[in-house]
Amino acid sequence: MLLVVLASVTSEASAQSSPCKTIANDRDRLACYDKAASGEQNAAKQGWELKGRQKAYRFVLINPEQVNNEQTYRNAIASVCGSDRICTVGFWTDETKMAKKLPITPEQDKAEVADWSFNRKTNHAKLLWSCRVFPKKPKEECF
Repeated sequence: MLLVVLASVTSEASAQSSPCKTIANDRDRLACYDKAASGEQNAAKQGWELKGRQKAYRFVLINPEQVNNEQTYRNAIASVCGSDRICTVGFWTDETKMAKKLPITPEQDKAEVADWSFNRKTNHAKLLWSCRVFPKKPKEECF
């Protein structure tokens, strides 16, 4: 599985409207998104909801109407990861098929729509999309 840096998943439209887009360092950009998300409404009104957490892994439900809104994913990431050194987030749109604890079953893995992994110490920051759900994404951005 190939991983893609967060900067490459920002759509042109949202990049033009985001003040965080000009920050080159992924760690600083994530801090910017975190600050932006902290002042917004609660998660459910933003189109996502944290459904579970196990160690560094978060299980997030995305409102199906927001599935194509990349800013919704970034807001969720910033909110659920905060200042944690290591954070992984799995995203699903169907609560009946989503994982809420590890290990993730093959059925839950198939239903996952996106996956974020981050390590502040190494500056690793990757967001991947399900090629099944997002067939127009470049193959190197998919799982």
